[in-house]
Amino acid sequence: GRLYSNWPPIDFHAAREMFNRDLEICKAIGDLAGQTQVHSHLGECGLAEADLLIQTGAASQALEMRRCAADHYETALEIARGISSSRHEIFSLAGLIRSTAGVASESTIEVIGSKFVKLLDTEDNRNRFGFLAQQILGEFDSADYEWVRELEIVSDQWSV
Repeated sequence: GRLYSNWPPIDFHAAREMFNRDLEICKAIGDLAGQTQVHSHLGECGLAEADLLIQTGAASQALEMRRCAADHYETALEIARGISSSRHEIFSLAGLIRSTAGVASESTIEVIGSKFVKLLDTEDNRNRFGFLAQQILGEFDSADYEWVRELEIVSDQWSV
């Protein structure tokens, strides 16, 4: 699925098909961590397709694709919490932040973002996932959210 969604020629339909096959395998063998990862890949695929749809002027389809991506990230987050995997939880929250921007209420995004910052602000997680903080800050640098300001502060502390 990642080949179809990340490298030309990009084929989102084929990517989703492959990811859904992966998801069925993970479910069949009881691989919850794998399910979380595949749901995150499906969310990422949806976000990439939404970006492409926006570029082609299909705003309503892009919005629906973002909602679909958010659903996958929410499922990934739920499973990650169930297996106590902070790694999968961080990726799920990052995707949820990105997919709900412009779709969910500001208070919802504030709650999600605050959870992301809190989970990320541990020594082990900041060393492993600081790149995600930078990616999110790059996308939300002009957003007026408390969690963005908190993430900027803790990110500055990490680099000291």
